[in-house]
Amino acid sequence: MEGFVLEASRIAREKARGIWPGRVATDYLDRWAAEKPHANALVAWRLDEERETRLSWRELAAEAANGVVGHVGLTVDAPIPEVKAFGERFQKRFKYKPDHNGLKGYTAVYAMKYVTEKKLGKLDRKALAKTLHGLTISPKDEPGILMETSWNDVGEIDRISFLAEVVNGQQRIAKILPKLGK
Repeated sequence: MEGFVLEASRIAREKARGIWPGRVATDYLDRWAAEKPHANALVAWRLDEERETRLSWRELAAEAANGVVGHVGLTVDAPIPEVKAFGERFQKRFKYKPDHNGLKGYTAVYAMKYVTEKKLGKLDRKALAKTLHGLTISPKDEPGILMETSWNDVGEIDRISFLAEVVNGQQRIAKILPKLGK
């Protein structure tokens, strides 16, 4: 069976163009599969609330995924009450469980709110970006941030993450991993 590797340099070029890594991988895989029709490709979709959604690897692998352990940056399965509450509200409103992108979008709005209202007093995109460098926001300071989040001196985000295991086809958080910078 033939496979593909998405090089770091390719990801960096696409990120510089404003394309998210998940989209880069999807587009790359689509092109790769079209160029190599003899290779095996697994693509699966389900109809969910009258819209197509990609199946997760856990759904595709079913019971074969049991016991798989991996790193998860963000998940509504996190053992953090504020994160679980967000996931429940989201699912109730939109009728599906949010992935990490739902959490990223939600917390990004509250990070912008915090910096704009409590640090700058006005909306200034350049000052906002500069202010985030070296900043830590905790849920005590801004409840919508959900979990303590920091940015280093070049603006890279840092927060706790998780070690997850697949149990009976479901993700279970096995361990909370510390922030890298602390």
